Amino acid sequence: MTKEEFYAKIVETLGQNIINVEKLKGWSPLVIFDGECGFCNKCVYWLWKLDRAGILYFVRASSNLGRRILYFFQPYEKAEDSVFFIYKGNIYSKSQAVIRVLELLQVPMAGIGWWIPPFFRDFLYDCIASSRYYLINNNSTACNLEYMHAFANRLLD
Repeated sequence: MTKEEFYAKIVETLGQNIINVEKLKGWSPLVIFDGECGFCNKCVYWLWKLDRAGILYFVRASSNLGRRILYFFQPYEKAEDSVFFIYKGNIYSKSQAVIRVLELLQVPMAGIGWWIPPFFRDFLYDCIASSRYYLINNNSTACNLEYMHAFANRLLD
């Protein structure tokens, strides 16, 4: 599926007043991330490099499309506090999203995360998320320009 076809499918689904879960199951896996954060951008770049099959699509939470998708799913977490992963009509956030993405990409030992209790996984996720602006130089514009052209075909904005 091309970027344009995938985008059209999202817009078609979001344009409806009623959530059609069957249509959502046809979406390719989608990662929604904080595009203003240098750490988040680096993580997305790492995922893009791991995704040799080219199955993941990405969208910034702050973009029009990102806001529409999150409004559509209405997750409990605020967009700036979590990464979201939409797969087969379900939305995952925080540590659950990370583990699901890594499992989909067949990263060795990704499933071991399920052995850690969810409250502890999400606590660790929140600790990293709260300090993410300090972990990597947060010059996100430079970070974006560095690799955006490389995976522009899978970045929906």
